[in-house]
Amino acid sequence: MRFAAAVQAALEDGYRVFAEVSPHPLLSHALDQTARNLDIPLAAVAGMRREQPLPFGLRGFVADVHNAGAAVDFSVLYPAGRLVDAPLPTWTHRRLFWNREAQDSPMHGACTVSVHPLLGSHVRLQEEPERHAWQAEVGTDAQPWLGDHRIRDVAVMPGAGTARWRWRPRERCWVKLPRSATFASSGRCGWMHRPRSALRRR
Repeated sequence: MRFAAAVQAALEDGYRVFAEVSPHPLLSHALDQTARNLDIPLAAVAGMRREQPLPFGLRGFVADVHNAGAAVDFSVLYPAGRLVDAPLPTWTHRRLFWNREAQDSPMHGACTVSVHPLLGSHVRLQEEPERHAWQAEVGTDAQPWLGDHRIRDVAVMPGAGTARWRWRPRERCWVKLPRSATFASSGRCGWMHRPRSALRRR
């Protein structure tokens, strides 16, 4: 059996996903070895494994083939199905309050220090009190002086600004600004720091 030659021909034809339907994968290693010799990436997916229960049949196998990059005709399994925009699970929602409406709301975040010209206002997140968050408008529209420092006609944050330390009296810590930053004509930006790693206690 000229298995290696057949795999090589398939790889040269552009196939990159191989599905093995057998009680236990026997050819996946040979597939991988042939692809390595040719320096071609592939995905070898096994349909079943010895002593592995299949409560849903081969549907998991079909999903693995799809995740590997193969085109799967799901209309065979779901002929009347259609795609819908489903909402995300509630636990994936993280409110960081970068918008001004949230900044003005005392229920979710409140400014605890005066507004910094670069970092903006400091916001306390009730969901994650150990984090420090700042929100600010950046860019030449919000900070016209940034346009005075240009490299190849692009406004760039001066080095003196990126190396500056800002003392927060109420937090009694030092916050280091980002080492480099490039701004477009307008935009929003935010920085977040964890006290134990990014803040130096005094």
